[in-house]
Amino acid sequence: MTETPAAPRRSRVVWILAAVLALVLVFVVAFFLLQRGQTVDPVTSPTSTEVSTPSPSPSGNANATPTPTATESVPPGPDPRAANFADAMTSGNTAALEGELATSILVAKAATDCCDPVDQVTAISLLAYVNPGSGATWNFALDEATLAGYRSGELGEYFPVEALVGVSSDGYVVSFAPAAPGGLINMILMALPGIL
Repeated sequence: MTETPAAPRRSRVVWILAAVLALVLVFVVAFFLLQRGQTVDPVTSPTSTEVSTPSPSPSGNANATPTPTATESVPPGPDPRAANFADAMTSGNTAALEGELATSILVAKAATDCCDPVDQVTAISLLAYVNPGSGATWNFALDEATLAGYRSGELGEYFPVEALVGVSSDGYVVSFAPAAPGGLINMILMALPGIL
């Protein structure tokens, strides 16, 4: 009788162990199948996207051109501050520009050795070199050909694409160059008529 109860217990233990082992095996197989399925989907999607991306690129030289053109079109377009700069230079109220200047501004006068970095107040006073408020009008909406001529000249570094460049009706030129489009002015170049 002692042998009979032990045999059913052993068979129960064997069945329980077999069931647990089978369950673990099912979970392991399911885990690997799910992992393999998840790996296949992300790899397939980026590969499809990557294949799509190179396909437009070779035929997309036109696509590549509009992207730089759009980026380059923004800086040469009219800076919303241009009208304020024109008004300040025409009226002679150059103090109104002080808020547009960085704390240190490199000011240069074409065909001279002047100047060095100066503070805002000094930079404003140095603008007297180009006669603001003398009755001449200032134009800060110059055509691209004029700007390209300045940029290709000896002082081209003072005419970056994002610069606000103005010419007075009597021929003075001023370039207000920010460090970044729409940023504070950190460089000013002034030129007498006929110098550039």
